[in-house]
Amino acid sequence: IDRILGLLKSGKHFESQIVVNQRGKKLRLIDGGHRLIAIKEFLKLFPTKQIEVNIAVYNELDDEHELEVFSVWNKGIKQSPEDYINLRKHEITIWKLLSDKFPCKVSIYNQKGDCIKFKTLVGAYMGALYFNEPNSYDASIDRFIEKAKELGHKDYKFLSRFIEGFGSVFGNPSNTNAFSSYVVFNALMRVYYDNNVWQGESYFWNKVRSNIYKSSTIMQYSLSGYARLMIRPCVDEMLILLNKG
Repeated sequence: IDRILGLLKSGKHFESQIVVNQRGKKLRLIDGGHRLIAIKEFLKLFPTKQIEVNIAVYNELDDEHELEVFSVWNKGIKQSPEDYINLRKHEITIWKLLSDKFPCKVSIYNQKGDCIKFKTLVGAYMGALYFNEPNSYDASIDRFIEKAKELGHKDYKFLSRFIEGFGSVFGNPSNTNAFSSYVVFNALMRVYYDNNVWQGESYFWNKVRSNIYKSSTIMQYSLSGYARLMIRPCVDEMLILLNKG
């Protein structure tokens, strides 16, 4: 959005169409959300200016055909995983549960303040579920959505307990929290998945607070970016710390 807004401020424009579906009396946006928000921001700053846009209009498409149209218009163009999730969120039961009531706010796009991204949370959970079965979990966004659609109330309750415990030790799982970084968060989810039932919530999180919270080694893993190969060694390091060597 910031990039598009910068282009508009510099007098440049985009030729690609904003794609909509006329369903009843409403125009449903299929593609062009980032451009639309950038235009709105631009017109707030420069209310006397105008921007012409091309619009491709479809009529009375159902949900499935909207998805097909989205894919056609974006063929060969890399969209963010969040865009695909947002388009299909109505199919994902656990999204409805997480967005309704949860220990912290869950967003598709945002991970600021007391908010965590849906893909960060559910992706870490899937990583724990399929940790020892590398061929059964493909990180592609289509596979992610397919597996997310299988999750329900049992998984929601597990994630609620995890985030409550996480918050009691590390605070809000925002993008400024080192323990919310990709490698550390995924590793912690895995260790919790294996140990919380037989150890109990209080005992588990007290051990995490005592043995992991101030670990400089674990903090180094928070700098690993999105390196999936670093999750397993981070898990191993956490187990060494939790078992005191």
